[in-house]
Amino acid sequence: MADQGTLATLAHHLIRALDPLRKAVESPEQFKIFIYRLGWSAGSLPPEYLALGGKVADAVGALEALVSDPEFEEVIELFNKIKAVFEAIENLSEAPVGIDAGQFIPDITARLFETLLVDYLAAEAAVGYNFFQMTGVIREEQVFSSAERPSFITTRVLWEEIPKIISQPDTLPERIFGWGTPEFKSERFFNLFSELLYVTGLMASIAKVDDELAKKYQDNPAAPIRYKLKVPFYYINIGGSTRELSIDILELPAHGGKLPGLIIQPNLPSEIGETLRLSDSIDLTIRANSNINSLFGLVIRPGEFTVIYPNAGAPLPEGGFGMGFVFNPAEPLILVGNPNDTRLELKKVSIDFGLNLSATEQEVLLRAGFRRPRVCDQHRRIGRLCKNLARRRRKTDCPCRSACNGRANTVCTSKAAAVLKSRPTRTSASAPLPSTNFSCGCLYLRNPNPKSTWSWASAPLPTSAPCTL
Repeated sequence: MADQGTLATLAHHLIRALDPLRKAVESPEQFKIFIYRLGWSAGSLPPEYLALGGKVADAVGALEALVSDPEFEEVIELFNKIKAVFEAIENLSEAPVGIDAGQFIPDITARLFETLLVDYLAAEAAVGYNFFQMTGVIREEQVFSSAERPSFITTRVLWEEIPKIISQPDTLPERIFGWGTPEFKSERFFNLFSELLYVTGLMASIAKVDDELAKKYQDNPAAPIRYKLKVPFYYINIGGSTRELSIDILELPAHGGKLPGLIIQPNLPSEIGETLRLSDSIDLTIRANSNINSLFGLVIRPGEFTVIYPNAGAPLPEGGFGMGFVFNPAEPLILVGNPNDTRLELKKVSIDFGLNLSATEQEVLLRAGFRRPRVCDQHRRIGRLCKNLARRRRKTDCPCRSACNGRANTVCTSKAAAVLKSRPTRTSASAPLPSTNFSCGCLYLRNPNPKSTWSWASAPLPTSAPCTL
């Protein structure tokens, strides 16, 4: 499967998900065990289900016979085999002995593939399974026993939720963590974010927040700040002693009518200079004249974006503060695909945080940018697919013609940047700086390939509008 295209890969996963159905009808005993998982006690194995298992076996055989880099027609034939399995499921009309067909048939035709798909995701794509479970697409429900059925736990796939996630990606924080609600799950956020950091090579840990520091950020005995996610990312020798560079993410419980949120607290020694090479591909940058001696926390709540200096009486930094990370590997980072095939790659990523202070106000900036995102059609697979689709539709032109020329094509390449700003009114050192105005904007530069159709686009939002990146 390594050299097969996207459609063949999709067919591979669908057939592997259906394969347990073939094994479930090999004997009445296997069928009884499988059906019992769905909440039914089967007393026989009807012939229809044997025929259904045969259609699954046909699809598995066709998949195993598929050669590397198959033709478009061969992949379509594979999907015809899959279609035959689904049609057989929809047309089931027999129920096992001892089960009322009027109740069994609607339930089994609706839930049979869902059960197989969830089992496959849990075994072969744990990341996808966990994502759909956290976002509410996959849900478990307890079904209590009745005269017709035993007690069981059913797993349902809410297909109607997937378009909502795609069309409203800004709701993912609420779906996954409860962000924007009184039930924000900071523990789940810490666990998932630490796992993500582990993949990148950073070892984060959950630690107890010092009681005195917690009270300085928010003195609330009823719901105190207790835990933080500590992310040490570099150790440096300064004057013969080892110093740690880290970022702490503190939980922030609801208080005074405000929803729960997070506090981001950088811990950086002032001696590190303006640029520090963390690895061959990652640089830490500190803005010139930044005051990184003063302890501060960036407070993020729904509808609030402020900075708190917890040390009462400490002077506010004169020039503010700025830091960022630049990821610039020698070779482009491949996000999807592999180096010798169709792939999505990225050359450079930068993330910056800045705090600008003046006599009367402050400006908080969060900025992210990336450079040279490209989709490379190494073996002209996208072009061939477009041409086959065009041929089937009796068209003479390829809808992706600008991406179908050359041996190693670049479908698109651009630069992009996103900026989030907050301009609260400046207050005393020991008090939070309230959030007032927000603005954000994105700028996409034209693809340097003259044959492409990518163009300039600028989308600033008014300062009163909420910013969704």
